[in-house]
Amino acid sequence: MYVFLSEPFASDKISPWSKILPVGSDVVGYTSFGDFFISSKSHSEFGLILTQSASFERIPVTSLRDFESAFLSDPGVIRSILRPEELKYLAAQLGELDTDEVYFPVPYPCLGGSGELDTYQKGDVWVYASISGQSHNVGAN
Repeated sequence: MYVFLSEPFASDKISPWSKILPVGSDVVGYTSFGDFFISSKSHSEFGLILTQSASFERIPVTSLRDFESAFLSDPGVIRSILRPEELKYLAAQLGELDTDEVYFPVPYPCLGGSGELDTYQKGDVWVYASISGQSHNVGAN
């Protein structure tokens, strides 16, 4: 349902999303649907990039441990962001995800796609980050 990176890295790897994040943010992980976990350099502030709605949400926790135990274990987060039932369906249809892969709809909903599960494919998470940000015109202003 999600992956924590073994080593955080600068958010510019997920450009253009980095343009809407606090300066000095790190990427610390991502969901199987390509939403990204963000942290301050000191790992005392956390957030979530929701790629399909093109938004950044601050998460009120102060450690990665709390991010996982308090935020990612919340039933609402599990249902709406981690989406285990949809994940199970997609794994059966498209195969399990490999390292650095996520599931995403094609075409992307903001480009006229339906977002229905039957339209999903799987692909590289870092390519998806770039394409989804560009599709939403993130950081263009």
